Amino acid sequence: MQISNKIKLPLAKKARTGWPWDVTPPSMQPSMPDGSPWPRISIITPSYNQGQFIEETIRSVLLQGYPNLEYIIIDGGSTDNSVEIIKKYEPWLAYWISEKDKGQSHAINKGWMRSTGDILAWLNSDDVFQPGVFAEVARLWVENKNIGFIHAQTEMIDGDGLPIGQQWGSPFDLKNSLTTSENCVAQQSTFISRIALQKVGFLDETLEMSMDWDLWVRIGAQYPVKFVPKVWSKIRIWNGTKTQNIGDTSGEEHLRIIKKLFKPGNNVSFDKEVQQKALSRAYERISIIALEKGDLTNFRKNFVNALIAKPFRLSKNMKQLTLPFVLGKNLTKSLSHIKRQIIGFQTK
Repeated sequence: MQISNKIKLPLAKKARTGWPWDVTPPSMQPSMPDGSPWPRISIITPSYNQGQFIEETIRSVLLQGYPNLEYIIIDGGSTDNSVEIIKKYEPWLAYWISEKDKGQSHAINKGWMRSTGDILAWLNSDDVFQPGVFAEVARLWVENKNIGFIHAQTEMIDGDGLPIGQQWGSPFDLKNSLTTSENCVAQQSTFISRIALQKVGFLDETLEMSMDWDLWVRIGAQYPVKFVPKVWSKIRIWNGTKTQNIGDTSGEEHLRIIKKLFKPGNNVSFDKEVQQKALSRAYERISIIALEKGDLTNFRKNFVNALIAKPFRLSKNMKQLTLPFVLGKNLTKSLSHIKRQIIGFQTK
């Protein structure tokens, strides 16, 4: 379904002002300046019981006014008012369904399998696009058709939509990301090539927390990527997000992702030292998460695994914990900022 930029969306139940409430979609020409058609952009929103936020998410997609938009919502069988809100915007959706699924990755993959766009993305049902993003993405895309994905920054907001005062997102470098076990890609501001996605495969549905990082490294191993130093979205940080609730799983998942990437036959061209360092950092991540939970047995085990994977090359974070570890002192004193740095912000 092509979305006209002359659409007039229904009013929100509560009177609200600003983006994306009382605004008119921007006026866009039916074709690009050179007369060629706008590339089709397919957006998937996985949804489950976030009725307090989803209307803002939906409007931030539709009010882009983009002439060749395909918007799909995959709801996991919500029991709140989510379905009522989705039905309200049904005339402007290419497809939607509400049924029990196997989790967020499964929902996104279901949407992608139905989609037809040249450029794909997903926006969670509590996040928001900034205005004018799709047009900018399309223009960049036609200039960089060989890339795997384009990504930008996101602004963090709280449950009430107020800025937290932080932005996230920086240039992706595959080697650096692997050897630090850090995800610098703001998923909410990332647009993916269908060609690249079909080549490397969709989201790994066995991953709960780090499926986005897994996708970035798989694409980055085969395609160039492009970073735009602008804020393209807002990510909501509140007590219902995955980052707050199951972030502890990211350590084990990073280790699985790295082992899978470097598995013989995957043709990933990094030398042995990079592979060793990547494994060491993954074990470090697991050990720091274990320490934060008070699990000293797993902390010590994975601390040693990190040393074995790359002897005498601990990261700065782990070096800060080495002396207290050896002396048997309180290890938690400086842990908070270390954990935040090494874990970063994962997909919600």
